[in-house]
Amino acid sequence: MFVLVAAKLAMLAALVASAAATGSSSRSVVAIWYKPCFSKWQGVVVVVLAVVVVVMVVVAVVVGVVVVVVLAVVVVVMVVVVVAVVVVVVVVVGVVVVVVVVVVVVVVTLMKLSFKGV
Repeated sequence: MFVLVAAKLAMLAALVASAAATGSSSRSVVAIWYKPCFSKWQGVVVVVLAVVVVVMVVVAVVVGVVVVVVLAVVVVVMVVVVVAVVVVVVVVVGVVVVVVVVVVVVVVTLMKLSFKGV
């Protein structure tokens, strides 16, 4: 594409120089210059490529949104699991501490009672 445009610009410069040197009218230069750069099939290819690019962009946006939603759900699930684990650990540690305290109190009470001779 860029090569085609560069070739057209070079041709235009050559035609303008030739027209200036020979004294011919500028209409012939414009008529030669104004040939279309694209054939019919090149236009179809450009349209197809444009449609493909648009579809790719739409697919990329949809995939990006789905990935963000999935990651958000994963993060929420991870937070819920971590909170649940922390709650379970705190409850288990609390129960163990209460059991240990009760056992210590009972043992100490029994020891005091046994020393008193009851």
